[in-house]
Amino acid sequence: MMNKENAVVAVLYTSLLLSTAVAADTRGVESMQATCLSESENNRDQLQQGIENWATGSRRGSQTEYEQRIAQIESSRGVYDDEIVPELIGLGFLFQEQKNYADASRVIQRALHIVRVNEGLYSTRQLPIIDLLIESNSKLENWKQVADSYDRMYWLYRRNYEKNDPRQLHALKRLRRWYIESYNKDTGRSLKELFSSAETLYAQGLKIMLACTGNKRESLCFWHKSCCADAGTTHGKCPVDQG
Repeated sequence: MMNKENAVVAVLYTSLLLSTAVAADTRGVESMQATCLSESENNRDQLQQGIENWATGSRRGSQTEYEQRIAQIESSRGVYDDEIVPELIGLGFLFQEQKNYADASRVIQRALHIVRVNEGLYSTRQLPIIDLLIESNSKLENWKQVADSYDRMYWLYRRNYEKNDPRQLHALKRLRRWYIESYNKDTGRSLKELFSSAETLYAQGLKIMLACTGNKRESLCFWHKSCCADAGTTHGKCPVDQG
């Protein structure tokens, strides 16, 4: 039998799905949406390239070799030198490959701290590192830490982009999905906070797409496929999902 809390969750979740379940005619949408969605995709790729540059900038090696290079840099340049970051990222990848997610989280968190010290709290170079941190803490089911990382991601996007900037569309969809799906996890956030955040992100994404397309019906295409997937439906045609 469904308890009271689960019943509330079911009602809220259903209302979110129904709020975006309007089927949109995708004819004529592609050309207008493409510009906004491609800006978001390009921005994501550019940020991801940063983490790849860090990883390739660090010579592949064993844990001992990474730690020795880190110690050498600390000794000659200090514990906050930016050259330590690629080594920490490489070591983090190594730990993840070994499924040692606790140590991966530890060294990735340190890399994130060094970037903040050198580039400031608003630096977007933190974003791909936050992704790695989310991956490790998700494996450990450290949901409060995962929630903190997603909140940090959202905070960075708000500090670096205007509300109507299409470059954040991908992040808005990803963040909204997290807020909806995390309702049954021990995140330290209330159901009201989670679903309020999800609705705020939905409204923001819709406004951005409306500015792109000039048509409210067509703007819903940005969310529509995600809703189809969440609802488990197979009928109808869902627009391209960039999230």
